[in-house]
Amino acid sequence: MKNGFISIWFAAAMVVLAACASDDDGDLSPSNADRNWYVVEPSDDPVDQLRYEVYKSYGVPIFYSDTIGMEVRGNSLSGEPLVHYEIIDVNYWITSWTQGGLIYSLNHKYLSGGGKSEIQAGVELMRDYVLPEIKMSVCPMSFLLADTIIYNSSDVRMRHIHHTLYAMTTTVVGHLNEIAGMTTAEKKQLAAYVLAQVYAYKINQSEVTLNAFEPFFELAVNDAGQPWHGKVVGYSGNYGSTALPTNDWLNKGFLRYNSQQMIYLTMLNGAKNEDMSTIDDHLAGYTCPSQLQDLYEYAAAVLGMDEADFKAKYADYPLVISRYDAFKPLFTAYLATLE
Repeated sequence: MKNGFISIWFAAAMVVLAACASDDDGDLSPSNADRNWYVVEPSDDPVDQLRYEVYKSYGVPIFYSDTIGMEVRGNSLSGEPLVHYEIIDVNYWITSWTQGGLIYSLNHKYLSGGGKSEIQAGVELMRDYVLPEIKMSVCPMSFLLADTIIYNSSDVRMRHIHHTLYAMTTTVVGHLNEIAGMTTAEKKQLAAYVLAQVYAYKINQSEVTLNAFEPFFELAVNDAGQPWHGKVVGYSGNYGSTALPTNDWLNKGFLRYNSQQMIYLTMLNGAKNEDMSTIDDHLAGYTCPSQLQDLYEYAAAVLGMDEADFKAKYADYPLVISRYDAFKPLFTAYLATLE
């Protein structure tokens, strides 16, 4: 038995040595046989060819399906082909996987056999409003176009539509089925949300960068009107539980409450409220936004609105104006550090 083990290990060692010796320089090297699924190829389809042209210009793939490729990898014992499907899982991270998490629906019109006009509008939006503006050093690995992005809460009242979703290998862009009918201003605002999502996530990842935004964070106040004292202790806790005044969060300096942590007075007659159109009349309590959401909302405002228009819109909320004035130069300085 011992001699058998020696023979096996000797054979394995010889295989390794032979593999090493077969390399021209005597060193092990990768085969590069794995397919790069994030390369967009030329196509006879006009919309897919447009995607290729965008990829050729910016090096960033745009997908409209989360199944981004397939290939046959041999055959099963019964002779059936073994097909591998490469799929983007937006809830997957290296150290975690979110059960449920944020869900999205892809373009129903195309998937049901219709044309690609809505997809074309989405690719054109990325080409004209997002990719020319984004700092490539923080650009996502890819973009995935989708109709809707919804937080998958067990409570239907909290299944609200989001503009964007940042994931490990992609950033999902919503409202695909609406883009073709958007005005130029609406397209620019959606593009601002996409850019803001990327930048806010990157800022929030770095403690050093995050610390630079302390003058912005510390301006928010709590229920008692006292400063939150910055990001360390500021982003937690409920704001009351009874009859809140409409837009109470704006009085504290937040552009949006935390859309995933709310307390309701009614069930909205059992209906979903995905666009948050009637949220003010039914909200009994809320938590302030996360640091990431706070950065995202103000970044989207800076990128998507004229300063004069922003200040006119929030003229009745001086703390919002103060936080905007603190945020904008810090954000501009951050963008200047990027390539």
